[in-house]
Amino acid sequence: MGFLTLAERAPGTKQEAGSRGVVPIVLGALLLGLATPYADLVGQLHRPTTAHLSSGVFALFALLLGASRLTHRRWWAPSPADLVFTYAVWHICASISSTGFVAYLLPMLAAPRYFSSPSNQWDQLFLNKIPTWFAVLDNSAVRDFYQGTPSVVQTNLFAWMLPLTFWLTIGTVYFGSCLFLALFLERKWIVDEKLTFPTVQVGTAPLRARDWTSASAVGILIPFFFHSLNNLSASFSFLPRISMTYPWGATLNEFPFDVWQGETLTISGALTGIGYLIPADVAVSFWGFYWMQLISRLILRWRGMAPGVGTGGVTTLQRAQEAGGFLVLASLFFTTALRSTAGNDRTRSAVQRTGWLFILSILIFVLLLTTAGLSFSWGLVLMMVWTAVHVVLTRIVSAGGVMRVECSFMPWDILVRTAGVERVGWRNLAIIAFPQQILMFDQVTVPLPYFMDGFKLRRQYGFSLHRFFTYLATSYTITLVTAITVTFYLCHRMGALTVNNWFTCHEPTWAFHKLSTWRATPFGPDTFFLRHMVFGMLIASLISQAYRHLNWWSVSPLGFVMATTGTMRSQWFPIFLGWLIRSLTLRLQGLRGYHSLRPFFFGLIWGELLTNSLWMVISLVFRWNGVPIFPPE
Repeated sequence: MGFLTLAERAPGTKQEAGSRGVVPIVLGALLLGLATPYADLVGQLHRPTTAHLSSGVFALFALLLGASRLTHRRWWAPSPADLVFTYAVWHICASISSTGFVAYLLPMLAAPRYFSSPSNQWDQLFLNKIPTWFAVLDNSAVRDFYQGTPSVVQTNLFAWMLPLTFWLTIGTVYFGSCLFLALFLERKWIVDEKLTFPTVQVGTAPLRARDWTSASAVGILIPFFFHSLNNLSASFSFLPRISMTYPWGATLNEFPFDVWQGETLTISGALTGIGYLIPADVAVSFWGFYWMQLISRLILRWRGMAPGVGTGGVTTLQRAQEAGGFLVLASLFFTTALRSTAGNDRTRSAVQRTGWLFILSILIFVLLLTTAGLSFSWGLVLMMVWTAVHVVLTRIVSAGGVMRVECSFMPWDILVRTAGVERVGWRNLAIIAFPQQILMFDQVTVPLPYFMDGFKLRRQYGFSLHRFFTYLATSYTITLVTAITVTFYLCHRMGALTVNNWFTCHEPTWAFHKLSTWRATPFGPDTFFLRHMVFGMLIASLISQAYRHLNWWSVSPLGFVMATTGTMRSQWFPIFLGWLIRSLTLRLQGLRGYHSLRPFFFGLIWGELLTNSLWMVISLVFRWNGVPIFPPE
């Protein structure tokens, strides 16, 4: 049965949520700020926020649900709306302390100076084009950050003050723009189109008796057993290990099948559960377009095209088509959202105001970057491209329930492939590298889907918008300050070179290695890329129109833009498996059979995420060398 079926109220009823959740919200925000950076930098294997649904938040919410049941009708009796309110605030704050902002912030400010050398000449080529307050350029400060120091307070804190102040300001403006954009899209996506928001259903499943039964316990135990066995087998060799990943493409060495060498088949309880819950048209779109792009890669390779990312390569071609698809779908979503604001009634006027506030926040964001020397026009183009990508990725989460979204190109790829690197300019590219790497590099935790989920929950459970914003701003501040403090301390105390080097070395230097490559071999407009980007626009337009207007076409266009990404490589099979079980269940047992299995698949998702959190704690406390659980590798 549901955790709080006695107190459950129907979604949509008005109640003053959050009044009995002040302490849990604050404590949860503090714990997220403390635990997430520590797990990312020190634990490495079991990270709490590696997908749109955070295993850390699920663990906190499970503890909150257990506490509420133990204390129900005693000294603390929160309503379901109180609990969901708390979950919504934690859910939005989850990414901030990880790859959504903090994880890349400090390393990106220090890495360019530390890794600059006479051989790469980053100082002369790029760092002399940015102001001294834009990044940490003091040699002693970056040395203490990467090599460690016995006393953190003795490091050159002043060298960090101005860059951190600037980037905290620009980060807050960025998150504010996402908030306003979510409010602008809310009416169209939530009220008019009534998107299903599968990830919202997962988070609140324990509060619904029909979706949380004894079958849910079975679903939880299955991933717990297999993942725990695998983690134990890493230390106890007599225990068997059950592989969750099969690299079926590794043996394909002969032409033209060598183009499939990196392909894998992955087993994941959480992703299989998502495949069962999401609409069939979206599920088919994900695994169907994935296999279509595999077949197209094979044909192109057979015809003699190189498999790599260079000009004329198969990967470049598919990324160009993907980029075109993103731009077309974003324009479609914005156009339909704008049409929903037509009219003079009070609600539509409020939506129009949020649209203007979004535009204003984007302008402030760009103007802040122009103080560092970025061209206003290129900054505006950058944010237009990123907003397009951000909106489409959010639609994939809100309508498709995909827990790990990604695009296989970066915003500056569109700029340089369209205009050429010299036309964009090296100063502009050096400045763009920072917001791109800090805020846009890891699309798995982009903030807009979290805000959309929060507003969906607000609509369902009747939160006060003013109270929601107040608690959200408070929790944002607590999480942000705590996470930055922990990251700063760990990197200085242990040395950033000794912790997870993905965050401290690889990602922060990636952009400057790319700039060095472009500087060595500059290029103008890439006609090959542009030609196939236009072709991708055409394909995405045709699929979208067919999906909207042809009754016999029931495949969503969302899978087209995710087909070539690395995350879909690990997600296609679990989604296919969930879709297959759903289709067979509906055919053999109808809707009753489908609904009877939903609790089991909710349990699968919760089980894998909770098991990830459990082994994260075990590995951190006991220094256990286990194996990754989620996301699947």
